[in-house]
Amino acid sequence: MSYEVFDRRYSLIVGRLSTNIVNTLPRYISKVAVPRYLAATKIIDSSQGLGDTSNGIGFHDYRTIPDKFIEIRDLGMRATIVYSKSGSNGGNQSSVIYLDNLTEDTKNSIRVNDMLFLRAGYKIDIGSRDVDYDDLPLLLASQVKSVTTTRDSSTGTYITKIVCADNNIPKKSLKFSKSWPKNTTKKQVLEDMLLIAKSNFVPVGKVQIKIGDFQSPVEDTYPFGYSAAGNLFEEISKFCDGMDYRFYTVLGKLYVEPKGVAQYVETFILEPETLKAPLERQGDNSKETQGSKVKDEGIVARTFLNGRVQANMAISIENVGQDFNGTYPIESISHNLDFEGNAWDTIIKTRKLQG
Repeated sequence: MSYEVFDRRYSLIVGRLSTNIVNTLPRYISKVAVPRYLAATKIIDSSQGLGDTSNGIGFHDYRTIPDKFIEIRDLGMRATIVYSKSGSNGGNQSSVIYLDNLTEDTKNSIRVNDMLFLRAGYKIDIGSRDVDYDDLPLLLASQVKSVTTTRDSSTGTYITKIVCADNNIPKKSLKFSKSWPKNTTKKQVLEDMLLIAKSNFVPVGKVQIKIGDFQSPVEDTYPFGYSAAGNLFEEISKFCDGMDYRFYTVLGKLYVEPKGVAQYVETFILEPETLKAPLERQGDNSKETQGSKVKDEGIVARTFLNGRVQANMAISIENVGQDFNGTYPIESISHNLDFEGNAWDTIIKTRKLQG
């Protein structure tokens, strides 16, 4: 077993949380009601943010008190966490966590629609020789979609499987109906729908309107007006598809961008020493290993587990090899964790920045 295995640590928090924010509120506000799917056990800063509400109160500034929650640290745990920009109704965010031999009390404490927060990384990290559990990178902030426990007949181990989904409750519950008059811009329709999301405490991240030097279809108008009714996430998805745009979620926050023109908001520098395998090229149904000179769209990078890089970012490569130098917007991120096994990895899939 390698030193890396002993160096790992994680914190898994599951609980049904308080509906009221009670700490660090401005003095003139006594209570603010918060839906259970948004409440968090700890302060989550704006980089991982919970966004702002329509009345200007920034929820990334506040801490909530859970009614009841459990925290599991450094026990046998396996997990697969995927954030992808492709997929319907907000991209594809899927997560499955496996826990071995939980006590009956712990199993009974994990329920459908509970909030789940997973932080994971290493004891020794940049600038610290002993990273506190609360300071580990946040890999997952979602809701429990299902939870089951089965017995492995070959080992006798009782395995609890937790399936999670990003924005699971608001995706099912947020419905609306609205009509816009003649000559309303598509930008106004999008802003209004995102405002409905924000007013229901679903945070909104970067919305990319401009497409380089080209006029964005979002600037066009609906000459006969526009109407939408039904599930909010489905209607936003339908709207984006009609303009060749897409929207997706990262840690519960919504992002909107064009499908065909890659722009980036924040760049993460990919250091060569963080790679666990040579870079690979991908695209056009081909894949070439590091060192080849095949022109291609993007790359696949397998690194040590890294929750600081997120799907709404781009990665910058400078010192891995001239053929790979460049900026690559991320298309998907997969975190693969096996606390007592070999996997403690992050797999990043990208495309090449255009323009």
